[in-house]
Amino acid sequence: MHWLVLLRVVVSLLLLGGTLLLQAREPADLIRPPLVGPCGILALVLALSLIYRAILPRVRNLRSFAYTQVMGDIALVTALVYLTGAEESIFASTYNLSIITGSIMLYRRGGLIAASLSSLLYGGMLNLRFFSVLPQAFKTTLRSAQPLGSEVFFSIMINVSAFFIVALLSSYLAEQAKVSREELEVAQSDLSRLTLLHEHILQCLPSGLLTCDSQGRIIYANQSALSMMGAELQSILDKPLEEVFPQIPSRLFQEAARGVHDPQMRRQNMKYTRPDGRVLELGFSLAPLRGGDGALMGTIFHFQDLTQTVAMEQHLRRMDKLASIGEMAARIAHEIRNPLASVSGSIQILQKELSLEGPNRRLMEIVVRETKRLNGLLTDFLSFARPEHPKPKKMDLSKALRETLTLFMEQARSSCELKVQISPGLTMYADSKKLRQVVWNLLNNALEAMPQGGNLTVRASWASGALPAGLNTQETWLVMEVEDSGVGIPEEVKDKVFDPFFTTKEKGTGLGLSIVHRLVEEMGGRIEMQSQPGKGSRFMVWLPSGSIPQEEEHGAEPERTAPRPT
Repeated sequence: MHWLVLLRVVVSLLLLGGTLLLQAREPADLIRPPLVGPCGILALVLALSLIYRAILPRVRNLRSFAYTQVMGDIALVTALVYLTGAEESIFASTYNLSIITGSIMLYRRGGLIAASLSSLLYGGMLNLRFFSVLPQAFKTTLRSAQPLGSEVFFSIMINVSAFFIVALLSSYLAEQAKVSREELEVAQSDLSRLTLLHEHILQCLPSGLLTCDSQGRIIYANQSALSMMGAELQSILDKPLEEVFPQIPSRLFQEAARGVHDPQMRRQNMKYTRPDGRVLELGFSLAPLRGGDGALMGTIFHFQDLTQTVAMEQHLRRMDKLASIGEMAARIAHEIRNPLASVSGSIQILQKELSLEGPNRRLMEIVVRETKRLNGLLTDFLSFARPEHPKPKKMDLSKALRETLTLFMEQARSSCELKVQISPGLTMYADSKKLRQVVWNLLNNALEAMPQGGNLTVRASWASGALPAGLNTQETWLVMEVEDSGVGIPEEVKDKVFDPFFTTKEKGTGLGLSIVHRLVEEMGGRIEMQSQPGKGSRFMVWLPSGSIPQEEEHGAEPERTAPRPT
């Protein structure tokens, strides 16, 4: 309806301007009777149009407002026709504009009502003029006498017929336009719902999806893709896929761009480094993107974050490996320990009974010392292979960590700077002795990585954020971190640091971290390592808080003894 009101304004201006242009030859003509009336009517129509435009946003009953507007227009047109010569008026055709307006706004009913009202007013005005009831508005040079009956009848018949023909045609077109508009709205609504559903499906996919055009430039990315990549949409749009993922073999991308179906394109793995430095293990596949006619349109790049899956697989493989090595170590340790115990006991008896002096005494001391070292090594083997059954009790991890740190630093007498960030009240249900052994071994490993001194940082808090793969998210977890600024671990040996008997040090059994790994797993936790050569390493231990029985709520704290270094 807004545009119809604006159209009224335009038509009023055109009629007013045309009338003035054709009839006013001199400025004085503008105030003479023949022009004052028509110009006043057209000015009134223009003013009403502006008023309608102003009040339209506040109108609630648009249908009644439309009827009022159409009827008012017809009344003004009748006045304009009368003032411009009645049967001689050139404005009789303007009735059709009001009829068309009624048909557009009110359809067939409104068009026929407008045509009927126009016929009544126009015919009544000509009949009143014919019977001299209505005088001539202004004297004209064309006719001064009364109109003939045949002329009046002919004029009424022609115009009334035109009114109803215009009403029928315009209302028919308006209704057809309405039907077409409704069908179009339904089609657009269906298309919008389908498009929205399609977009929701793509955005809700847990895997990443990128679409490239025929030039290999990215034109679409779903939310999962952006989350995995750690990027904003605008930062990757219109960029070549090979630039964003340089790890993709160019051969695969070129074959996908040519529409080649290669079995190797179905699934590949690669490492992807996010802008924040985090490295992900991605599984990806490439496929040609074709249109409805089968024409090649571009490439689809589908990928998933397999980092946790790969980490879980590595963890399971490591556990299987450690289990087999542990069994072997246990058997070897038992086979060696029995004769070693006999040798050790015999040597100690000989040492007491023999009075050795000089070199013989030193040799005997070496034998005794090395026998004890061998026995300690076998004890470590057995601790790794067949650890003692855990005896979990309620304990304050915060307090236990601080006590272990104090005792360790007193014995180590290191020049390292210790930084402690331990949250208070970290209560859990665990074997205190085994937990202290874990902390002791990690601290010892950190100091050995900093022979020239450095920074040793120990943190402990309730775990927040993402947990390692395989951990129960319904459990409450604590996380401990031991970080050093030492030499770091070379990339090629990172996967071996928890393997038994593996060490990069000149001295050492290679069992310290293996025992830590085994103890943490026994407690239902997880240990992970991050390291950069030349910058240091960080070991993170996740432990479940466990359930604390009621009878142990006031139990005694476990004994505070230092674990034996490994």
